[in-house]
Amino acid sequence: MQWFQGDRIKSVSCFGSGWHTDKRFKQEDTTVTMLRMASGKLIKLRLDVISKRPHNMSYYTLQGTKGCYEAPRGFGDDHKIWIEQAEGEQPKWRPLSDFQAYMPERFQTITDEQKKAGHWGSDYFIAQDFVRAAKGELKSPIDVYDACEWTAVALLSELSVMNGGREMEMPDFRKQSTFGEQIIKL
Repeated sequence: MQWFQGDRIKSVSCFGSGWHTDKRFKQEDTTVTMLRMASGKLIKLRLDVISKRPHNMSYYTLQGTKGCYEAPRGFGDDHKIWIEQAEGEQPKWRPLSDFQAYMPERFQTITDEQKKAGHWGSDYFIAQDFVRAAKGELKSPIDVYDACEWTAVALLSELSVMNGGREMEMPDFRKQSTFGEQIIKL
């Protein structure tokens, strides 16, 4: 969400695959959640925590009209980026390492110890930023409104999937409203 500064989630729609892997769990095998942003952008979240195959915990992709990032999908794969080329040039993936000089300083000098925290070291920096914000050394990168909206994605996804993928409007936590206006109507 931090890639979309100044934007907000307008609605959430979630679809589930059903219960096929293990009937003991009330969670559907796989869900796909679509987030419609106020700007019209679309975000797709896919969650699969029950299937029997190995979980690829660190796979992420970010796609736009002029570029795309993909995390490694498996053994031997690497972080890669596609950036729109000049007309007539052949499209090609490039390793993320080609863009090392554009990374924030702390990612350029990341240590093996920091990488062990998870997600290629970014978990270390999230924890570090939280502690620094709690000490008043820097502004929190996630404010209370972001936290409410991001949490509401899970809650609205559950309501949506239980109602056949119905699109659920995201409350605007930044806007003052009465208690009655905050009630989610199905």
